[in-house]
Amino acid sequence: MVEEFARRSSGATGAVIEQWIREAKRIARRARRQFLATDVLEVLPPERKLSHDMLRCVAVHELGHAVVSVLLDTEKLIGVPIQDSELVSAGRQSLGGAIFESDSGRGGILR
Repeated sequence: MVEEFARRSSGATGAVIEQWIREAKRIARRARRQFLATDVLEVLPPERKLSHDMLRCVAVHELGHAVVSVLLDTEKLIGVPIQDSELVSAGRQSLGGAIFESDSGRGGILR
């Protein structure tokens, strides 16, 4: 359940998460029962799987970041993960990113 919350709330501000918690508490109050973590999952935006064409567009875009970085010999490329779903009505969101090793040895993401 924690993993699902983390995935579906990725990129949300503290204020938005607070709004979700308040709505989830209202659901429990109306049902006259104790507040549960599953109440929060009920109010999160639903996920929608990306089409094959959209996945391809995201992959090509993110690979473009990787190719340019490798050609310019900037930082060591670690990986290029992409998401296969998006949150409905979550506004602008990242669907992937090229991950590079920074000078500090920790990974950094270019989106």
